[in-house]
Amino acid sequence: MIKFCNRIYYNLYKFGLLIDKLIFSPINNLFFKNKENRDEIIGAVRRVLEDKQRGTNITIAGVCFYGLVYLFLLGIINSILILFKEIGITITINVHYKYLLLTLGIISYVCSYFIIDHKDKYLEYFDEFEMLAKDEKIKWGWISFVMIILLFGFGFGSLLFRLTL
Repeated sequence: MIKFCNRIYYNLYKFGLLIDKLIFSPINNLFFKNKENRDEIIGAVRRVLEDKQRGTNITIAGVCFYGLVYLFLLGIINSILILFKEIGITITINVHYKYLLLTLGIISYVCSYFIIDHKDKYLEYFDEFEMLAKDEKIKWGWISFVMIILLFGFGFGSLLFRLTL
C-alpha cells in the first residue's frame, strides 16, 4: 500500500512538471525573451520548481496527496454514518460535524506524513520509479489518474449523499 500511495504521489509530482512545461515554461520564455541572463534566470526557476525536497511542484503534489487521503477518510466516515442511518441507528453528529472534519484533517495529515514524508522515504521510491520503462510509467500514470478520480468521487459523493439524507 505504501508503494502504491507513493506511485500516486510520484505521478502527481510528474503531472505538476508537465503542467509547468506546457503552461509556465512558454510564459517564462516569453517574459525573459530579451534578457541577457535569460538562461540563468530560467534555470533558477526550474530548480525551484523541480527540487524534489523543497520545490514548488513537490509541495503542491504533497498538498494534493494529503487532500486525497482526507477525501478517502471522509468517504469512509460518511459511508458509515449513512449505513447507520439506513439500519436505524441515529447518530446526532451534525452539530459537531466541524470537529469531525477537523479530526479527519489531523488523522489524514498524520497518515500521509508516515506514508510519504517520514524520513523522506518518497525519494527512494521516486528513484525506483524513474528507472521504470516508459510503458510502465504510462500504465501507472493512468492507474493514478483513475484512483484520483475515484477518490474525488468517493469523498465528495459520500458527502453529498449524506447531506441529502
